[in-house]
Amino acid sequence: MSNLTLELYPIQSGDRNIVPAKGELLSRIVLKVRDCAGVEFIIFNVNWGAWGLIDWLLLNEKDILSERFPFVEAGALVESVCSALDNELSDVEEDLLYEYRTRHDVRFALRGVDVPSVLLGVGAQGGEVSMYFENKCLRFSVDFDGFLVRLRKVAASINAGLGVGYLESFVVVGG
Repeated sequence: MSNLTLELYPIQSGDRNIVPAKGELLSRIVLKVRDCAGVEFIIFNVNWGAWGLIDWLLLNEKDILSERFPFVEAGALVESVCSALDNELSDVEEDLLYEYRTRHDVRFALRGVDVPSVLLGVGAQGGEVSMYFENKCLRFSVDFDGFLVRLRKVAASINAGLGVGYLESFVVVGG
C-alpha cells in the first residue's frame, strides 16, 4: 500500500507580490505518494491557499472513504470518469457524474491552479489515488483513514497558530 503525503510550507510576505488577507494560508502545497518500494511520485507542487484544499478534503472525507463510482467502473477511478465522459449521458447522469467529480477530483479543491485531475476515493481495490501522467494511468492504493485523521490534527494546529502567524511547515502522511 502507498502512503499519501501532503506537505504545506508557508510563503512568507517577503516572497509574495500581494499582502495576505487575514487568516490566509498561502503555501507551497506538495501532494505526493510513496509506493511500497519507497519510490516517491509528486502529484503536484503548487503555490496556493492551503485552506481550499484542507477544507475540501475534510468536507468530502465521508465520500472519499466510502462512496463508490456511480457508473460501471473501467479500471482505475480516473479511467472510469474518462470512460463515462466519453459515453452519451442523460442530463441526470451528467449531473451525477459532475457531483461525483466535485467530491473526488482534487482539481475542484484548487480552482484557478493548473493541477492534474486526481481522483481520491474507493475503487475496485479499495482506497485509491489515480490520475493520468504523460498519457499513462497511474493508480496507487492508499489508506485514507490515517491520512484524514492526521489532516484534522494538522488543521487544528494551523488554526491555533494563525493568530500569531503561520510560520511552521506541516506534513500529513497517511497510514
